[in-house]
Parts: sequence; C-alpha cells; structure tokens
Amino acid sequence: MEVTVKSPETEEVFRDSLKLRYKVLREPLGQPRGSEEDSLDLVAIHAVALNPEGKVVGTGRIHSNSGRQAQIRLMAVEPELQGKGIGKQLLDFLEGKGKQMGAKYVRVHARESAKAFYAANGYNDVSEGKTLFDTVKHTWMRKEIA
Repeated sequence: MEVTVKSPETEEVFRDSLKLRYKVLREPLGQPRGSEEDSLDLVAIHAVALNPEGKVVGTGRIHSNSGRQAQIRLMAVEPELQGKGIGKQLLDFLEGKGKQMGAKYVRVHARESAKAFYAANGYNDVSEGKTLFDTVKHTWMRKEIA
C-alpha cells in the first residue's frame, strides 16, 4: 500500500498516532485510555505512516537506551492494513533514525503475535520477555544495524 512514512509534523498527527496506538495495542486488552503513553514519548523519535488522504495508518517510535543500543516500541498498523508492508516501512524508517543516533543495534520487546514479523526483518530472539497485562507474552529480539 502506498504510504508516506515520516515523523509527525503537527500535534494533531501525533495525537492521531496515539489514538491508533491505543486502538491496536491497548483497547483490545481492556486497558484504559492513557495507557498507550509513557514518559519516553517526550524523548523518542516518532514515526507515522500516512495514507494518500493524510490519515495515520501506522505508527511507532525509537529511543536510545545507551550509545550503542536503541529500542523500537509501540509499533501499530491499522488491523485491516496489516500484512501490506506498512510495518516494514515504519521499521526501516525507525532503524534509519537509530543509525543516525549512532546505535549499533536495535532491540524490540516483541509480542508473540509479532515475532514472525520481526524475524522476517532480521531480528533474532535474545531472551524471554515480560508478560504484559498478565496475558500478552513477549520476547526480547535484536538486530545489528551498524
């Protein structure tokens, strides 16, 4: 699908990305509004995928954990558009930002349902992760980018 991936340029686009994050990642788990945000939103580099009409159809972010390590989090794509390459475009954009930060590798705390996506994009399992909200099992995965 044709999308434009970039950092959100307006507060409205950023807010729309948070709405999508909530819709895809938190609402299905019965979590309250606001649970889709955290303090790292203030320091992270955000990405949005916009359809030709300018609607946010995908989102994600990357932040530095140390000079060598960056972490991608909170990736979400509209459910009806998953599997159409939008996630890969977001991932490529965010990994590029990680390289610009000077990171040597990127890690993700991948949901079980997203592990195959990350593996197909060069990420390797590192260790078992946390179980989010007592129901969503995660795995730490890593990819060398430099």
